[in-house]
Order: sequence, then C-alpha cells, then structure tokens
Amino acid sequence: MNSRLGTVFYTKNNKYFYDSGTGRVINCSDNEAYELGKYLEGKLSKEDLDSDIRKFIEDNNLLRKPMYQKFDIPSKEEFKNLLKGSCEQIIIELTEDCNLRCRYCIYNEHHPDFRGFTKNSIKFNTAKETIDYLLKDYKGNEFNLTFYGGEPLIKFNLMKEIIDYTIDTYKNIKISVSFTTNLTLLTEEQIEYFKNIDAFRVSLMVSLDGPSSIHDNYRRDIKSRPTHNIVESNFKKLVNKFYNKEENRTISINCVLTPPYNVEKFDELDNYFYNTLNIPKDMNLNYTYVDSGNMVYDIDQDYEYKSLENYQVDKVNDDEKNYYPYLIAKKIYRMNNRRVTQDKDFIETIGLHGNCIPGNRRLYLQTDGNFRICEKTGNAVSIGDYKNGYYFDKVYKYYYEDYVKYFKNLCSNCWASDLCDICYDLVMDEKGIKDNLDEKLCPMIREYLKEDLSQYFEIIEHNPNYIEEILGKYSFS
Repeated sequence: MNSRLGTVFYTKNNKYFYDSGTGRVINCSDNEAYELGKYLEGKLSKEDLDSDIRKFIEDNNLLRKPMYQKFDIPSKEEFKNLLKGSCEQIIIELTEDCNLRCRYCIYNEHHPDFRGFTKNSIKFNTAKETIDYLLKDYKGNEFNLTFYGGEPLIKFNLMKEIIDYTIDTYKNIKISVSFTTNLTLLTEEQIEYFKNIDAFRVSLMVSLDGPSSIHDNYRRDIKSRPTHNIVESNFKKLVNKFYNKEENRTISINCVLTPPYNVEKFDELDNYFYNTLNIPKDMNLNYTYVDSGNMVYDIDQDYEYKSLENYQVDKVNDDEKNYYPYLIAKKIYRMNNRRVTQDKDFIETIGLHGNCIPGNRRLYLQTDGNFRICEKTGNAVSIGDYKNGYYFDKVYKYYYEDYVKYFKNLCSNCWASDLCDICYDLVMDEKGIKDNLDEKLCPMIREYLKEDLSQYFEIIEHNPNYIEEILGKYSFS
C-alpha cells in the first residue's frame, strides 16, 4: 500500500490529488486520478504508470513523503518556560450541578464517559489560590476569567465573589469575564451586575437551539419540562439591557444541531434566529453538532442527510454568503494555511495535530481543585492542582513523550498526518492515550479531511474571492 503518500479526491466537476509529502493539490484528468488511485492502493507500480504521469510526478517532486516525519515538540525545559506567566484564561468549573437534563448532554448516562451531575461546587479559596498562582508572574495585560458548569448561575453569588476578588486584586491587568449559561435562571439583578461590572469585557455564551419545536425536543429541565419560553424571554432581556458591542458587552448563541440534518431544518433555524427572534447581525451565532456517542436517538434514522458544511458550500457557490459562515470558515482556514513546500522540498516534520500546549494559554480548574487542559478534557490526565501548581514532568511524559511514541508509526503511514487536527480530548483518558485509535478514530478523521479538501476546492472553483473574504472576517489561532 502506498496510501501514506497522498489521496485522490473529487469535487462535482473535477478530480484532484493531494500530495502528503509537499502539501500540494494537483488537478487531475480522469486517467491520472484513476492511475494515481491504483498506485496508492498498491495495485500499480510506478513503472506501470503512464509515462506522462511518471514525468509529472518527477517534475513536481510528488510521492516522496518521508518514511518518518519527526514531531515538532518543545524540549522539557522549553515546555517549562512556555508555561511561566503565559496562561491567558482560567475556566472555572463553578459547579457540577445543573437544573436541566438535556438529552444530548455529555454528562448524561448515555455518554460513554458518563460523569453525571452532583452538588459539588468549587471552594472560593480553591479558585483564589489558582488565580493567584497564574497571575503572580503574569506577562500579559489581559486575562480571561471564564465560568463553566453544570449551570454557573446556580452559584451566581460564588461567581460574583470570584469576579470581584480578581478585579479588585489585579488592577494592573484587564480582566475579561465570560461564561456559558442555559438562561433559565437569569434574573434582572444578574443582568444589572454583568452590565455594570468593572471588567474590560463581559461575554455571555447562551444555549438556544432554535424555535420551541426544535429546542424543546432535547433541552428540558430536571422534571422533563420544556424550557424554550423562558430561555427566549431571558435572551430578549439580555439583548435589550446588556448587549452592547461598543462597550465590550457581547452575547454569542450556541445552537446544538440534532438530526435530522436537512436543508429544510437549516432554513427553519436561519429564519427563526434572523427573522422571528431578529438577532443583531453582528451577534455570533455558532452551530455545533451533538457530541458523538451521547445523544439518545429516538427519531426515525431514515432521513435525508446533508452536512451543514455541504449546505454552506452550496450557498457560497450561489453567492448566498450569510448561511452559517463560521463552520465553513474553520476548514477554509485550515486548508488555506496547510503547509505547502517549494521547489524540491518536502515536509520533514509534523506538528502535534490540533493539540494546544497543555496549560500554556488556558487552564480548566475542576471543582476538586485539579487542573485540566480545557473543559473538553475533563477525563484526561490531570496537569496539576491548586496546591502544587503544574505537574511539569508528568505532563511532559503523558502529553508529549507518550503521545509521540504512540502516533509515530500511525502518522508515518497516513496521508493526512499534516492536516490532522485531532485534539487531546479525543485520544486521552485518565490513564493516558486510549487504545486502538487507528481502528476507528483515524479512519474517521481521514474521511472528514477528504471531505474538507473537496469542499475547499469546490469553493475555489466557483467563488475564489470568498476565501479571502472569510479569512478576513474570522480569526483562528
């Protein structure tokens, strides 16, 4: 098999070859795509290829991916230095309690990593000591204080105490405040507090899944009662009394998409948010798919499937640019900024996929005082605690040395290694790297990346100006 060297992919009108050694994408004829595909499958040798194809391969330095690409990771000493005074955001798990029981929640009993809800909440002193630890030698000028749950507003007074302490203590740092809420507990008193808080920026992420016919299917309270009416009502209050971008008070909407995924549903959502609810045009509306493995499917599975991204590509190519640009922007950014070599060079090293540097830019503080990388990695190996700080040696072993050892051969035998954006949350648990990732995760990632290539070049073919337009609108770091 030569599949590690690249892949053939298609748009509606063209065939392409992605060369993993150089990062280049080559437009192919039908015959070229066919023969290259057979070569990648190991069913043709180079000598069996058409002479023009062989010359094309040689002229463009294709099919030369190194047998082993070294992972580009810091040394242990460099890693320690990267963590000193660099953390720009603390995400505090304020409570493990929630007043809702959303049927797709990552904490429900149907999820493979089921944790459940408890009455556990963080102690003020635990949050205080962690904030002090991060800010004592802080090198930046803005720090983000983020709250997570459960539902953070269950512990509003505790949240307020932590916010007030941080702002009062670190007056030389611009403190920004953000949190995610289901909106069901929001009060007028809270709105006034967040409106008048002496913070540099206040950002709220609110959960709203569309009209009641969609939202109430899955977002119900602890007694299984629908929640849409109160969520919509409190959202409107927030917009009227709090939202002001010029004064750095912002609201983002997170809409979780559940099946069926079809054009009619996407149009219904779009109509609800922009026409019925009439959200401001400059408000961020984020669509996210339900987390794999955690939703109770009680609907007919025989539905028309069309991914939101494919739907967006169609809209872009029809010059309808206001449909869900955020999702498509992510893959546009990744494909546009993929590494492409010059002349006879090839890609010798690969980055650590989509992983961040543990503890470098953000830190997730759990109710028990343990440090995790972020809110998505609550079941991964702890990277420290509020009493001892970072576990430098332990983190380096699990998140660098063990990671590289596990993926070395897998990535060397994969055409997608330089495009892959898997994250620690997909590959780690409390014991370290999960087993048998090559059997399920890796094939799935390759399938997604092939689709991303197809969608990106579909846009290039029909609406190339949209690439620069979307890259100028969104920032991905």
